[in-house]
Amino acid sequence: MLNSQNTISNLLTSSENDASDTVFREMTEADQDAFHPVPESASLGITPNLVYQRFEEALDYVCDHIDEYVSSPGIDFSRRSRFDPATLMKFLILMGSGSSICEINKFFPMDQHAVPPYNSTFCEARKKLNPEALYEVFLRFTSSFPELRTFKGYRLIGVDGSAVNIPLNKSEPETLHQNKENHKCFSQCYFNGAYDLLNAIYVDAVISTLQKTDERSALLAMSHRSSIPGNSVFVADRGYGGWKMFAGLDQAGRKFAIREKDKDSQGIFRSLDLSEDEEFDIVRTVILTNKQTKETLSNPRLYRIVMSNQDFPYLDKENHYYALKLRFVRRKVAPGKYICIITNLLDQEKITAEDLQYIYALRWSHEGSYRVYKYTIGVLHFHARHFKKVRQELYAKMAEFNICQLIAGCVPMDDDSGNLRVLTQEEYEETCRQAEEPADHVGADMETTDGPEHTAGKKYRYKPNLSAAITNIKSFLTGHGNSEILILRIKRYLVPIRPGRSFSRNVKRQSATTLLYRAS
Repeated sequence: MLNSQNTISNLLTSSENDASDTVFREMTEADQDAFHPVPESASLGITPNLVYQRFEEALDYVCDHIDEYVSSPGIDFSRRSRFDPATLMKFLILMGSGSSICEINKFFPMDQHAVPPYNSTFCEARKKLNPEALYEVFLRFTSSFPELRTFKGYRLIGVDGSAVNIPLNKSEPETLHQNKENHKCFSQCYFNGAYDLLNAIYVDAVISTLQKTDERSALLAMSHRSSIPGNSVFVADRGYGGWKMFAGLDQAGRKFAIREKDKDSQGIFRSLDLSEDEEFDIVRTVILTNKQTKETLSNPRLYRIVMSNQDFPYLDKENHYYALKLRFVRRKVAPGKYICIITNLLDQEKITAEDLQYIYALRWSHEGSYRVYKYTIGVLHFHARHFKKVRQELYAKMAEFNICQLIAGCVPMDDDSGNLRVLTQEEYEETCRQAEEPADHVGADMETTDGPEHTAGKKYRYKPNLSAAITNIKSFLTGHGNSEILILRIKRYLVPIRPGRSFSRNVKRQSATTLLYRAS
């Protein structure tokens, strides 16, 4: 027992000493040199021309190493073609929701090309290209902007998954899904995205078939990737919690803030018997163990038993204890409603309980990003059936999403928020205060606007209408107009940022758009 006690003492001591230096554990020297925290409300100094330049540089890198991303190195793309690697990848990124023939004619306009290439030329070219080529373009482009907004020095990365309906392909059974017996089957894949909540861009993703979907494994996989900045905080919903997740992120040196079930449900907050208070902010060390002794069984506030049939790779026959120092926060968000968060952001002065509540509230912008990604960007309008080509388009549209968001985010909004397109912490806290008080102006009509000259003195801040912005950005990327005209056109169509809006989800089954019938 003496050895066990010494081990436990060492675990408790090490968990306290190592808590403050895990943020940069996975960052390389180059990452640390490039890391300069940008305050939440600061302007980023990004221009459309800079975004286009970084996009071209990412394409050039992949083209220079194209043999790493093709099916037959040394043979594929060795002959001259109008769909060379750069043209093919740019076309996949900027391709719209029309048929392939229509999109080819738009990409090769009459004033520059007398005759466009055949659709079969495009189909043969994309057969040679692996989806990892588009993934590399996306990663290199995104990582070329290290100086983005942070919250008190942290990049806030929301993690969530979403099913994506794809064209039916019975030759790939791993994509098939059937809701009920005797019902028609359909094809789906699963998109696990890591989304920067303050900068409105994706930083990474794991795309898998529906049968192999595991959101927790996807998060743990992304936590070990260099694409996720070292100063990140993973923000996730209740489905991601668990001792294996907390230990895995701790092993990767990552910070996290994950929502958990309230203490009146069967969950961690209830099992640990943290506090009788309605609201609390407690830092506690929990020791996970696979030993069932009098001490571990009699002290459930300190020990959590990991059974032999549970998947927990950090305990074995030689290692019987694993200490986690965590922070447990419970906050009231509405009358009779509370939010519970588990985090390893242990500094209660730097990151307060109010900060954690605001951080989690920002996670809802990730939910909205999927609507933009699927419907505004047009992911659901695929141009192929095979899963390899579907992955091509999913990665390509991630790159397009980030390009459009970065350009739209650099348009000045003439306010003091630094073009921030989510609620500031002050706006969120004011919304929470108003939620508990009757407001006479709720539902009052609001004057519409079509330009920034009307925003001064208005009730809300404004942001670009992304649907209108994307049309102009894609035109700019294909060589039409210049950055000054682009900014003017984006500023022409604005929408207000309305705080405190919540609606019940109206879930409808959405099918992938058929390949046969597309608007021209």
